Amino acid sequence: MSKELVQLTFIKLWRFRHTLSSELSVDIQIFRIAASCLIDFLRQQNTLKIKETTPLKHIDTFPELLVEDSSKSLENADYIHSVMRTLSPVRQKVFVLRHIYGYSYKEIATELSISVKTVEDHISKAQKHIVSIAK
Repeated sequence: MSKELVQLTFIKLWRFRHTLSSELSVDIQIFRIAASCLIDFLRQQNTLKIKETTPLKHIDTFPELLVEDSSKSLENADYIHSVMRTLSPVRQKVFVLRHIYGYSYKEIATELSISVKTVEDHISKAQKHIVSIAK
């Protein structure tokens, strides 16, 4: 993993060499690039971990990921749950996969055996519906 991150760091360094600052030393800039590569890698691993632990067969209701201990976040979670219940089951599933679990449109389309355009349509209509209820 470390070799891969070093390789990615130097690839980014080479690819964006024209944007390097002459005022900062190269080692500081390489360190910053390496840090961003590490953060990107950790985010990607976290997303993969969530996807692996989330069985798609059981995503029928809005997940309990937003619930915390404070009463305000509980109220927000209850509100979000009630809004999500007004969506159709398929649209609800598509919306949750996209916005909670971070799946791409293509991944959602593959998992649910629908086209990418259908996923886009579901997301668009779900967002419009949620905005209209919020007003």
